[in-house]
Amino acid sequence: MLALGEPTDRSPPKSSAEQEKVVAWSPPVQRAPNDTRLAKGLDAYTAFRWRDCVRYLSGVATNKQFRVSERVRAASYAGAASWLSGNDLEAKRWFQLALSLNPNCRMDTRIFMPYIVAAFERCRTKM
Repeated sequence: MLALGEPTDRSPPKSSAEQEKVVAWSPPVQRAPNDTRLAKGLDAYTAFRWRDCVRYLSGVATNKQFRVSERVRAASYAGAASWLSGNDLEAKRWFQLALSLNPNCRMDTRIFMPYIVAAFERCRTKM
């Protein structure tokens, strides 16, 4: 099943110059269609249930069967929830995981409060 906005053609590029850049290609990993941990974790975040949020999202962020983008999102939200619950060290660990998965990721300033974004960016500068 493809996510919205995901390209339907997953084959490697055809030109010889582009083929040299392709390191490895593999089909997407399949997981159970009823895996709702990401949605439940995000719902818990919006309901201010920080512990539930971290509990659900930790299973996503650390599970290699999820897409990297999903893992980064889960780690970012888990870090924000940890920070909001007063656990700065756990938040730092989640933010570092998100940055290790995607060093170019940014927290959305329309969703996260400025002081959470600042904590995330401090983790970036310390890496």
